[in-house]
Amino acid sequence: MNIKSLVPTVLLIIVIAALAYSAGKGALPGEWSSDKDKQNEHIKSQALQQKVAENMSPAELEEVSKVKALILKSLQSVDNSIESISIEQSPVAGVYWVLLPNNETVMMSADGIYLLGQGVNKVTGGRVEVVNGELIAQAKIKAQQQVINAFSANQQQQIIYPAAGDEKAEIFVFTDVNCGYCRKFHRDVPVLNTAGITVHYFAGPFFSKDRESLEQIWCASDPLLAMTQVKQGQKLKGVTVTELCKKIVTDHIALGQSLGIRGTPAIYTKDGMQIGGYVEPKKLIEMLTSN
Repeated sequence: MNIKSLVPTVLLIIVIAALAYSAGKGALPGEWSSDKDKQNEHIKSQALQQKVAENMSPAELEEVSKVKALILKSLQSVDNSIESISIEQSPVAGVYWVLLPNNETVMMSADGIYLLGQGVNKVTGGRVEVVNGELIAQAKIKAQQQVINAFSANQQQQIIYPAAGDEKAEIFVFTDVNCGYCRKFHRDVPVLNTAGITVHYFAGPFFSKDRESLEQIWCASDPLLAMTQVKQGQKLKGVTVTELCKKIVTDHIALGQSLGIRGTPAIYTKDGMQIGGYVEPKKLIEMLTSN
């Protein structure tokens, strides 16, 4: 289970005891993460805290220190692998934004007992506006860079449908073989390729749990054809699944979980921005080639 998977989309109070944080620390798998990376992220986190602290009085600093200790203790009671967090006062009294080690942001009460959600909405002038803090912005930037680094590394582990002619854009897609929208998206791939869009596939059996079919696809002599056949409902025969293919799927799952993917297909641009789930090809082409 994962804290971020339990975070509601509205500010409903959930008792922290009902949560279970992921056993993983949210780092990218294998070569996509290093001790140096972790050290750099720690330095960035410390720098942000220092920046926030510069605008506080001694009394405020002491209060924030106490709150941070309470929240950290509460989180560690359900997962002792959490070594550090960053916090920032939200616009709501007694409620803090909390940056977790996996770059996920949540909101918690000052006593560390209640988890309230991920963001704050403000009603002003008859409109509802989203209010973000520095931690939210920091988390988005870090997550985006994380995506860029992961997608640029080890492209031999991706199944790639190249653009026809001049490449105008690239997208990176976490896919499953059984979800209807994944199959629908795959039928659009030739249209996207013709429009100059290269499609990079990652394995994403987050919900159907049919990782075996994806392992077979990655181990097939023609993975592009195998992907199409399986998504048309065919079974692959005579494919020997190697440990390398198993590791690739495992690494892709870990990457997807670290990004907080909640559905497939999960589509990203090469700049690390998540487009979302399925998008009609005409609209997707316009989004990717309008600039």
